Amino acid sequence: MIKIYHNPRWGKSRKTLQILNESGKDCTVIEYLKEIPTEDELKVIFNTLKINPSDGIRKNEAEFKENNLNQYINDKDKMIKSMVKFPKIIERPIVVTPKGAVIARPPERVFEILWFKYIVNNVNYINNIQGPILICISNTWLHIIRLKQSKNNIN
Repeated sequence: MIKIYHNPRWGKSRKTLQILNESGKDCTVIEYLKEIPTEDELKVIFNTLKINPSDGIRKNEAEFKENNLNQYINDKDKMIKSMVKFPKIIERPIVVTPKGAVIARPPERVFEILWFKYIVNNVNYINNIQGPILICISNTWLHIIRLKQSKNNIN
């Protein structure tokens, strides 16, 4: 199941949700200002994102500045607690899937995990391709290209 931590007031969040809807993926929309994630949920999200909580903060947000939260920037636990107390500082939108997560800024970053899921689901097909391959991904397409092997070494 795909989850999007969404703020409908912001264009990038709406665009990301549109991409998810157009992809035909079922997703759960969590308006994180109304349904504030718990500390445990945020820890799981940032572990899945493979980033520090301080890298998922809106540092120019008024609540971040007014509450002098920069003093906690290197303290993961205090940053998580600050996000629960001031959810507007959470970078958005965040898309979480069973295979990974991404902060969708720009919104097209969501394709990184959508295509990843496609590749994982089709790994048997990909493994049956003879020789080296190149996988090219853009916003709207995925190409799997079989490369020709050369007898010449390139240095």
